[in-house]
Amino acid sequence: METAEKSESDQAIFYDALCHGFDRTETADTDDKIKIPNLEIAQVKFHLTLPEFAGDDEKMTRLMASVKADNMAPYYEMVCDELRITTDKSLLKSMQEANRKSIEYLDSEIDYALKNLGTADVKETYLNKANYLSKIGNKTEAIAALDLAYRNTIALGYKLENIFHCIRLGLFFHDLELMKQNLSRCEELIQEGADWHYRNCFKIYKGEQAPVDLKVKTRKDEIRRMVVKKCRNDVSCSTVTFGTNPVQIWAG
Repeated sequence: METAEKSESDQAIFYDALCHGFDRTETADTDDKIKIPNLEIAQVKFHLTLPEFAGDDEKMTRLMASVKADNMAPYYEMVCDELRITTDKSLLKSMQEANRKSIEYLDSEIDYALKNLGTADVKETYLNKANYLSKIGNKTEAIAALDLAYRNTIALGYKLENIFHCIRLGLFFHDLELMKQNLSRCEELIQEGADWHYRNCFKIYKGEQAPVDLKVKTRKDEIRRMVVKKCRNDVSCSTVTFGTNPVQIWAG
């Protein structure tokens, strides 16, 4: 398992402690969705921005393997720009074509649902598109699809899941403003009567806000204590992995 302990960067500690994410123990389908976007990819990419990992062939190989496996054309362009590496135009073109075909299919599913199905099915088609766009690293369009899904969502729990997805996008792209906006939205919805599961998942996501913000100098052990303290009296909801030491988070 990757760790960032070779680096003294607070950001590196944040990624090492938290990017391995929230493996909820409900269903395989839920587990797959909760891993979108894949925060481990963001961790590897971040390591490559650090001087001590510059030119690390093993990490670059891992990053590119993930990019190619999921045809992450938008993310690949961002990676090439941020890491100042030469863009493989042939690879980019093939991934963009794969993205185009997939999005075309997802849009056809949305059109069919809008014309023939109910609100719940429309919501699902928008979520399918949002999941795909998140998976390939298209933040702007993923958020737009999530917004459309939200407009077709009635149940409070599904609304919160939608917002949690936005927060994960904020984590993936290190977009502090996106995280803050959606944590605020989430807090308002929680007050409408969310159950223990969503209340405590919110606490966990809230616990990630401090270490991702460089204005807050929080070390790894402090992150662990903060999250465990918030959830210590609850029923098991999520597992957060701190480096090689998994910490069971209790929620309920």
